[in-house]
Amino acid sequence: MGEIIDFLNKNSGALNVVFTAVVTVATAVYAVLTWKLVTETRLMREVQTEPRLAVTMRSIDEAIHIVHLHFRNIGQGPALSVKSSSASGVGKRLFGSVARRTY
Repeated sequence: MGEIIDFLNKNSGALNVVFTAVVTVATAVYAVLTWKLVTETRLMREVQTEPRLAVTMRSIDEAIHIVHLHFRNIGQGPALSVKSSSASGVGKRLFGSVARRTY
């Protein structure tokens, strides 16, 4: 037991350097892991708070030529101020062709 204490007393400076290096490396690893966790948490929060809209067309059973557009929020967050428009008349052409059909 006395030999171990003598060894520790003689090499206390070197042991301090080794243990300080180990603590420094461990701290750096924890810092990197914490940064990755913060980044992932931020992305998950953004995904969970953004809305996702699904648009479907459904016809009525009694009048198959009448089509309703259904907007549904399938995301986690609220869909506020939703606006719809058709680009370059695509909506008009689509609904015009549906309206002209006779079944």
